[in-house]
Parts: sequence; C-alpha cells; structure tokens
Amino acid sequence: MPEGTIHDNSRAAQETYRDRLSRREQLIYNYLLSVSPRPLSDRQVKINLFGAADMNMVRPRITTLIQNGWLEEVDSVKSQTTKTLGRRTRARTAGERLAYLASKAEWEQPKFGGMEGVA
Repeated sequence: MPEGTIHDNSRAAQETYRDRLSRREQLIYNYLLSVSPRPLSDRQVKINLFGAADMNMVRPRITTLIQNGWLEEVDSVKSQTTKTLGRRTRARTAGERLAYLASKAEWEQPKFGGMEGVA
C-alpha cells in the first residue's frame, strides 16, 4: 500500500464513527442547534457552556463537528477580548447535514476521464 493512503478497514471504521458524538460534542451541537440559525463564535460557545474555562474545552470539538458536517462555519468576526479574527459557526439541521454529506461524497468521488480506448 503506498505511503499516505488509508486502508479500507480504517476508512470503514472512520465512516462508522463519524456519526457518533462525544458528550461534549453533543452538548456543543445541541446548544448551537438551540440558538440556530444565529451563529456564535467559539468563545461565545465556551462562555455560555463552560464559563471561564480554557478555549480547548470547545475549539477542537467544534473543528471536528465542522469536519463531520454537524456544524457550518459561517463567517469570521473580531473578538472584543483578543482583538483577533475568530470563526462563527451554526448547527446544521439533520436534513442540511444529509444534503451536505451527499454533496461532499459526490464531490470527493474520483473522476476518471480521458482514458477512453486505453487497453
């Protein structure tokens, strides 16, 4: 197997667990779904759910939720606290997530063209 490729069993396991959320991911997703469609920054989510806790309580989980289609990154805003740009996200509904995953799967399909007539 070439270096950097994913074994079929690993790919199947990844697909199986993509829909399983940790307790903290569920908490973050359900909170964003409850305020939907209003997008919130990572810092706003952290403050509303965990108070003065570390940003690492939410940031990696929000990234994973975006990667797996549960959340959508909407825009960036300047934080009043840090004066830096930060993302704002919103929760996708079940229907929006299914449509996103279907379009993502279609987009990621390998395209084989230009090989007609090659034996």
